[in-house]
Amino acid sequence: MDSDANEVLIFDDSVSDRPLRIRNNKRFLILGVCCFGIVFVIGAAVSRTQDVFVRNADVDNYKRADSDILNKSDTLVFVTYGQSNADCCGQPGYTVKYPSHVFQYFNGDVYAMKEPMLGAVCRGGCLWSRVGDMLASHFAFTRSIVFSSAAVPGFPIRWLLPSTAAGQYFTETLSQLPTAIVLFQQGETDALYHTSPGEYSAMLTNVSKSVSYGRFLVGVGTRCNFIHTAPDIANVQRQFSNGPDLDMLGNAFRAPDMCHFSYSGLDKAAALWTSAIVKYLKNVTPKQSL
Repeated sequence: MDSDANEVLIFDDSVSDRPLRIRNNKRFLILGVCCFGIVFVIGAAVSRTQDVFVRNADVDNYKRADSDILNKSDTLVFVTYGQSNADCCGQPGYTVKYPSHVFQYFNGDVYAMKEPMLGAVCRGGCLWSRVGDMLASHFAFTRSIVFSSAAVPGFPIRWLLPSTAAGQYFTETLSQLPTAIVLFQQGETDALYHTSPGEYSAMLTNVSKSVSYGRFLVGVGTRCNFIHTAPDIANVQRQFSNGPDLDMLGNAFRAPDMCHFSYSGLDKAAALWTSAIVKYLKNVTPKQSL
């Protein structure tokens, strides 16, 4: 996709509860103040109506793998969901170490893992390529690791509910990958919006109920630029007690926008997610580990 086809999502609570649409090639979040109030800009490709967001579908630049990998009992399958830090909006440059063990699923096919992921909206660096390498190494290369990207940068949780366009993409992906474990990383936009903890909890529970057998891991994530943390929302996320706390990664681990992760920040965040996944897998029931 040509760079001039990229768009940027703008949130301005004083103008509208929907994103405004402009052309821009920047991949990273910019925070600023305009005459209308706080403007929240995230590199993404999303339309005014939420119904269209452009995902990476450039399959010709990716090496296709055998889809039978999905049917093997030792394969771990993950669907990643949430907003930009669950997408590929970090600092780019990572090369997958174990492409014969780490894969990605997109539109019915399996491909070797490579950044940016297929299905991603941003075209930068990802957590999940690193997590895949770490898991492959942890399991001594006895298991294949597959990820499918369903996140949408900049979206508050209400735009990720199963009834929304993003939610329908997510649930359709889950229907194609019935054994998948969901890795949910989101919260920065709701911190900006001051979503109440009660509302956030109800919507997060709604999203989690679309996942079979409780295979739903929630990372803590509310830090972005001048919003160092949003404790009420972070505490809701912590109640799931199964994902990493990425709010602990301060500006030293962030890109210049102080929201998305730098190269070293992606390494650190991936290590935290890997530890959480390994811990989860040690305690799952037979149905959860299907």
